[in-house]
Amino acid sequence: QAADTPSTTTLSGEWELSRHVKVFLLLLQLLVTSGTLGYSLDNPLTYVRKDFVSGKPVKCDACQPGYYLRAHCTATQKSQCAPCPPGSFTAIWNYIDKCLRCGVCGLNEVVKKPCTASNDSQCACKDGYFFHPRYNMCTRHSECPSGQGVLTEGTAEKDTVCHTCPDGTFSKSSSARQNCTQHRSCSDVGLKTVLRGSSWHDSVCGSCEENNGRNSALKQITKCVLFLGLVVQIEFSCLAKPKDVEKKFVFF
Repeated sequence: QAADTPSTTTLSGEWELSRHVKVFLLLLQLLVTSGTLGYSLDNPLTYVRKDFVSGKPVKCDACQPGYYLRAHCTATQKSQCAPCPPGSFTAIWNYIDKCLRCGVCGLNEVVKKPCTASNDSQCACKDGYFFHPRYNMCTRHSECPSGQGVLTEGTAEKDTVCHTCPDGTFSKSSSARQNCTQHRSCSDVGLKTVLRGSSWHDSVCGSCEENNGRNSALKQITKCVLFLGLVVQIEFSCLAKPKDVEKKFVFF
């Protein structure tokens, strides 16, 4: 049974968190690459490094998202940037020597947005599944059992919400999509209610003619059974008589 208050955590949120982690690691890599390099979050378009020829600090241009640094700048030459190859990306201005690998969608996930040179791929749960924060994976939508109907169908972010079928309605099987169904009205079709409906089964209708016919058929069946019983008893008696005669003849 689905919870009454499903979680609002989304798969896209998890991927957003993963993307932020990658960006953080990228920034960390930029800050610790070398003591001779300086990176300012206030001005991410440039960084400072020591020129190995002159020994003086030089300000270099960083590479834009979708590119990586092929060669540092010098006192006489600008930074050389190259586009990220397929299957990799950089989401911020950077001076790393290679792009980050694109994320891969997991089990029961589909690609919501494909990876580009400047953005990581985004995934979502496939149809019939939702992201379960406890298991950190896409899980099949819960089915509402018999006696309960679907109040709200599950989405890629939320599980199914079930509710008990109110009076006058029923649900006879488990389902992740079916809501409660109205009981059949026997009087509307000129029939009598033989069995009143409940939350898990429909009303059972019948007519007086059907009942009389069933009673008549039951009487006929009873007569046949009694007749067959009588025949069997007669046959048994007939088979038993010769033995009795034989016994009497022997002892005579």
